[in-house]
Amino acid sequence: MKWARLSRSNLKNREIGKEASQNIQAQAVRNEVPLPNEHSASEHDNFEKKPTLPKTDSLGYFGISVFDLDHTLVNGNCSFSFCRYLVSKNVLPVYSLLYAFFYYVRHYLFGLSLEKLHTHIFQLLLRGRSLPQLEEHVEVFVDRYLDKAINASTLLRLRLAQHLGHYTLILSNSPSFLVAAFAKCLGVDDWKATRYGVDQEKNLSHIDFILQGKEKADYVEELAGRLHISKEAVTAYSDSYLDLPFLLTAGTPVVVNPDRKLRKYSESHAWTVL
Repeated sequence: MKWARLSRSNLKNREIGKEASQNIQAQAVRNEVPLPNEHSASEHDNFEKKPTLPKTDSLGYFGISVFDLDHTLVNGNCSFSFCRYLVSKNVLPVYSLLYAFFYYVRHYLFGLSLEKLHTHIFQLLLRGRSLPQLEEHVEVFVDRYLDKAINASTLLRLRLAQHLGHYTLILSNSPSFLVAAFAKCLGVDDWKATRYGVDQEKNLSHIDFILQGKEKADYVEELAGRLHISKEAVTAYSDSYLDLPFLLTAGTPVVVNPDRKLRKYSESHAWTVL
């Protein structure tokens, strides 16, 4: 698998990180866009040199860079795309797409809460499904999906953060069995996601936990405290106004393909918009 190989290849990641350093620095110069926890230009000029940044914590990390997944690291909603993939493999019936599309539209356009969206989708499409059967399809799906859906600008910033010695993580309200695969492919240090419970037969039975903006914020603050990293050394990326509590935990909030409310807020506070 292309992305599975990429996550295991340090040389390839170094090449991507070098390109990220050069491209993002050039973009910042052209557009006067601040880099994540920006330091002197010499730290980005030569990727092969070991960074000489002063450490900001006692555990060896220079900062934290945390990314939302849908519409941020990837262009689109990975859960809906996985639903389409499962339909194509005859794991889910065709009408599943209609149900999923209906509730996603209600969420994005008509204010259906994230909690209700997850509850409706879970009850209609996932409850009683075998988790091991779903997981059999995840790796192939993620590998194919990343090829066409990865957000190149955000990926470059992820690689730059990894090069600069940041603790990198993905926080997403998508299901954990999906987010875990994305995190592995992209080589991040940590991840957290919405979690589903299973019964004794390992069939999905209930929703344990939905990761929303407030929970993301709590996790970032807890992580920063554990790593002894200040708010100023945290960079956060998201597309949604629902993630505002999470973005406010960062010294450098960056919005990616923002919804209308988040764009308005970010412009009024002079946040970086990708």
